[in-house]
Amino acid sequence: RGHDFIARAAHGQQRGYLRGHACRRVERRTPALQRRHGGERGIEPWPQAAEVVAYTVTASLDGYLPATATGVMVQPNTTTTQDFSLAPLYLVAGTVTGIDGGAPLLAQITLTPGDNTTWTDPGDGSYALMLPGGTYTMTVTAAGYHPAGRVITVDQPQTQDFSLWPEQWHIALPIIKQ
Repeated sequence: RGHDFIARAAHGQQRGYLRGHACRRVERRTPALQRRHGGERGIEPWPQAAEVVAYTVTASLDGYLPATATGVMVQPNTTTTQDFSLAPLYLVAGTVTGIDGGAPLLAQITLTPGDNTTWTDPGDGSYALMLPGGTYTMTVTAAGYHPAGRVITVDQPQTQDFSLWPEQWHIALPIIKQ
C-alpha cells in the first residue's frame, strides 16, 4: 500500500477529519507521485514512493479561513496526520444611505488592517463581507458625501449601517423682517 494523508481540523472543541479529497496537495518534489481517485468516503491512496516527500498542504472549509502547513513530511507505507486550526469567518453586513432622505448610496466600504474592500449595491445600499475575528477600522466613502468611519470588533455576525451627510447641505431659512 502507498501512503495516505489525513488532516485534522479543529475550532474550539469542534474537531473533524479532512480525508484525501478534502486535502489539496499544492507542491510535490517527487514527479512519480500522482494522485489516484479513491472512494469519496475513504482515504485516497498515493502510489508507492521510495523516499520521504515534503508537501505544502492547505485545508479549507466553507465559513473558515484556509490554513496551510509547509514541509509536511510524508513517508511511504504510512498514514501522515497534520493538525490544522481553522479560524471562523463572520458576516458583517449593512446598508449605506444618505441622511438627506435616506436614499441608498453607491459607496465603498474599506476595513483595515487587511485588504477588505467592497462596494454597496446601488439599488438598495446593501453590502456584505465575511471577515475573520479581530478589530477593524471601517471607513465608508461615497461621491458627494462626507466619509464616515468607526472601529468595530468582529467576534460574531453583525450589522453596521451608515447614514452619510452630503458635502453640500442647503437649508432654507425663513426671512424675518423687523
